[in-house]
Amino acid sequence: MENAVKQLLQALPSYSRNVRIWFWAGRDTKKLLPHVADWCANKYCPIQNAPKSALMSKKWELSIVIPRSDNATAIARIVMADKRPWCLLIPTDLIHYISQNVGGGFDNALQQKIEAADKIALSAAGCTWLISNQIGVGKDSIFLGEAATQPPNISVKWTTSIGSLEEWIVKLKDAEASESKLLKDVSLIQRSSGLKVFHAFSGGSKIYVPLARRLALFKHQHNAIGHLGHDKKN
Repeated sequence: MENAVKQLLQALPSYSRNVRIWFWAGRDTKKLLPHVADWCANKYCPIQNAPKSALMSKKWELSIVIPRSDNATAIARIVMADKRPWCLLIPTDLIHYISQNVGGGFDNALQQKIEAADKIALSAAGCTWLISNQIGVGKDSIFLGEAATQPPNISVKWTTSIGSLEEWIVKLKDAEASESKLLKDVSLIQRSSGLKVFHAFSGGSKIYVPLARRLALFKHQHNAIGHLGHDKKN
C-alpha cells in the first residue's frame, strides 16, 4: 500500500502539494500518513478524520482515501458525491459496482464521473486509483510491477519450482490450450490480477494452476500435511 501511495503522489500535479489534504486509510492511516505529510509543501498536517466527520468539514480541499475492500464502494459513493476533488484507491474488481444502486440499476451521473476520472492501475496489487478529473492529472497509467507473490496458503517451505502468481499468469494461456477438452464445461473467470478462478464441485472458488506448476504444488501440500490422508490431518 505504501507503494500505491507513492505512485499517486508522484502523479499529482505540483499545485496539489499546497492545498489542504484529507487523508484516510482506515487502520493504516497513521502508518501511511508520513508519506503524505512529507509530500505536502504547506504547514498543515493532513486531516485524518473518518469519512462521516471529514465530509462535513470545510477544512480540506482535496481528499486521498483508501477504504477497506468490504466497504469500498459505499465509501467511494459518498466521497465522489462531495464537490471537492478526490483520489480513491479501489480494488479493480469492484470499480464497476460503485455506480450500482442498492435497489438495482445504475447511477448514470456517478458512472460518468468514474469514466471521466484519471486512473492509475496497479496490476500487482489488484487496485486502481480513481482520480477526479478536477485535479488535472490528464492521463491514465498502468504499473505492472515486479512482484513475486507466493500462492495463498503456501508455507515458508515455498520453492521456486512452485513459482509465483505472476509466473502462473504468464503460463495460463498455454495451459488452457493444452487442456481445452478438459475445460470445455468449465467456466474460468479472470480476475483483474490476471489469475483465473473456477467454481469447484465441492463449493467455493479455486485458482486455476498452470499444468507445469501442479506437481510441485501437489508435493508441497503432501509434505505440508505430513503425508497424511485428508481425513487424518487433524
